[in-house]
This record gives sequence, structure tokens and C-alpha cells, in this order.
Amino acid sequence: MSKLKCSCGHIIIDQADNLKYKAYLLPDIVVDSVSNIFTTIIDSLIDALDAGTRLEWIKNNFLPSYPKDLKNSSMIHDLISDDLIEKSKDIFECEKCGMVGY
Repeated sequence: MSKLKCSCGHIIIDQADNLKYKAYLLPDIVVDSVSNIFTTIIDSLIDALDAGTRLEWIKNNFLPSYPKDLKNSSMIHDLISDDLIEKSKDIFECEKCGMVGY
């Protein structure tokens, strides 16, 4: 959470979620690795479900306090979101002048 000053002088505030002027940039150089991580995560969950080892999979992929009763799609979302956040950059569009910066 931060504040940025645009070259036009406007202050861009990043202190909330779902901002209409904030986006995420995924550099082309990491797209393949992110895609491979996604498929690996999904494949490992499917393998665990087939083997009846879902709870062990949760234990191996999350902290001990992680809920055990979430839908599979919610767990995949959590794992994918973490990787996307790590590999992407925040970018902002100034609401006053439209300049894009990060």
C-alpha cells in the first residue's frame, strides 16, 4: 500500500482492493514459467484426488492453519494468486491525466 506522485502532480493512492486505475503487468519473459507452474499445481491436485491423498496435498502446499474444507478451485486460486503476485508488477493509470506508471 502506497502513494505515488504522477508527473502531473496528482497523487495516486494504492490503499484498497479493486481499484479501477490499478492493473498488473506480467512480463512476457515469465509467462511460460507461470503457465507451467499452474499446470503443475493442477496436475498435482488431480493426482492427489485420484490417490485419495487430498489432505496430505493440502498439508504439503499450505500452512498448517489452512482450511481443509475449501473447494478444490479455491485452493488452486490461492496457489495461482500467490505466484502471479510474486511475478507481476503493479501499474497505475493517473485519474487526472491518464499517464501510466509503476
